[in-house]
Amino acid sequence: FGQIIGFASQPIAPGQWVHEHNVECRDFERDYAFAEEARDEAILPESARATFEGFRRAGGKVGTRNYIAILTSVNCSASVARFMAEEIQRSGLLDQYPGIDGVIPLTHGGGCALDVKGEGYEVLKRTQWGYAVNPNVGGVVMVAQTALMHLQVAESTLIFDVIMVVVLGGVSLVGGRGNVMSVIAGTLLIGVLLNGMTIMDMDVQTQNIVKGIVLLVAIVLDSRLHPRDEETSKQGD
Repeated sequence: FGQIIGFASQPIAPGQWVHEHNVECRDFERDYAFAEEARDEAILPESARATFEGFRRAGGKVGTRNYIAILTSVNCSASVARFMAEEIQRSGLLDQYPGIDGVIPLTHGGGCALDVKGEGYEVLKRTQWGYAVNPNVGGVVMVAQTALMHLQVAESTLIFDVIMVVVLGGVSLVGGRGNVMSVIAGTLLIGVLLNGMTIMDMDVQTQNIVKGIVLLVAIVLDSRLHPRDEETSKQGD
């Protein structure tokens, strides 16, 4: 594009292969006057430009379709995703929503026994995310099987920690009422406990044992302090 990339070391006929056998490098004066030949392109006024009916997305992209996509975490969910899409199409439900062009299952053949720290897993995540943010997709439903896919929430101790927060925050497990401030207090207590064990360099197994003991003590105290009577039964149910 008007830039010097080399000098002919011998005559070069039109259409002849240009390579190191007939091109050489030389010193030459360079004038870094960038974009000096730039010019404004003649663009039609907005009223005269061609338009199309589309869907403007929040990120600025525009789609020509408005699909609901059903994604799957693993290939074992593929049949479920297809059945869901087929049933919605068959039922005529979309007749009530003329702005939706259809429901499409976007399945794949991976997921099960996939190395969650490998490149294959990263490719799968990027592909799934690409489907989700495509401008022709207005909404996404994810079908997952937690027993077959690595899910951080399902395989971590997050649920365990949440129960500890609730119990230490004063929300009785046998029913009744709690309040937001109590849960916040429980969150702070658990945060201090977890930070303390991390600072003490406790391994994960030891931390789980300590948390289990704390939770067990909290449950015993809760059963003593909040026995299930007729009042709490009504409130809890």
